[in-house]
Amino acid sequence: MAKFQDTKIWVLDPTTQKQVDLKCPTSIDDNGVFSVRVPVELVELVPTAMLPVSVHRNFSRGHLYLRSAVLADVRSVLKKALGALLAPEETVERVIRYYVGSHVSFAECENGDIVPNASWPTSRWRIEDRFGKHHATDPSKGGYSLIVGARVVDKKTLRRGDIVTVSYEYVSGSHTPYAENDPLHLLQAWAAFSLPDTCSEMPYTPEAALFFHRMMLGMAELSRKIQDFMHDERRLLAAIQSGTPLLSAPETH
Repeated sequence: MAKFQDTKIWVLDPTTQKQVDLKCPTSIDDNGVFSVRVPVELVELVPTAMLPVSVHRNFSRGHLYLRSAVLADVRSVLKKALGALLAPEETVERVIRYYVGSHVSFAECENGDIVPNASWPTSRWRIEDRFGKHHATDPSKGGYSLIVGARVVDKKTLRRGDIVTVSYEYVSGSHTPYAENDPLHLLQAWAAFSLPDTCSEMPYTPEAALFFHRMMLGMAELSRKIQDFMHDERRLLAAIQSGTPLLSAPETH
């Protein structure tokens, strides 16, 4: 049996999107039958059941060989096996991705009271990521704010060995009054905002979707209440004179 040029195969790795190449030692006998040695990592992926009638398995000296007079048929079998080896395990989970962010600077006393800064007795600054980590040299531009957002997505996880790739696919929902019949559609009906790349998530349930819908509704109600009030000079001056507090937790529906 004479040595022949290596049989070369390649596939695109679905995880890295890079080309993966393999060279398999190949020989040919006097009858024109090729014998291609199967790489160890592919042996389990070329069972007899998947072989075309033109390709046969042969074990020799601890190696598996594929024999055929048609080299293209052997190459096709090996390419499918390599593709199967690289194909990652895919799982899909419906989740709610949510983000709650603040841009505010304040201090907190030992009894829990909030004060403007840490010059108050027993107080300490609350300079944390969730509050924006604002301080004297990194002020909150434009004042203080609270950001709330949530959406339903399908979380797709691809695993191949130690490589894990996660992507999120938006779940379409109704943006019409018909949304009121389903918590998923209610939450997806909130539009014109985007979530940051890094945010929290939890498994989807109708109860969770309704909770976040109500939170978004509460934010809209609070914003409307403040904006309408602050742009009504008569009401604003009257509240200042009477000492009526404006900010209070809105009721949710």
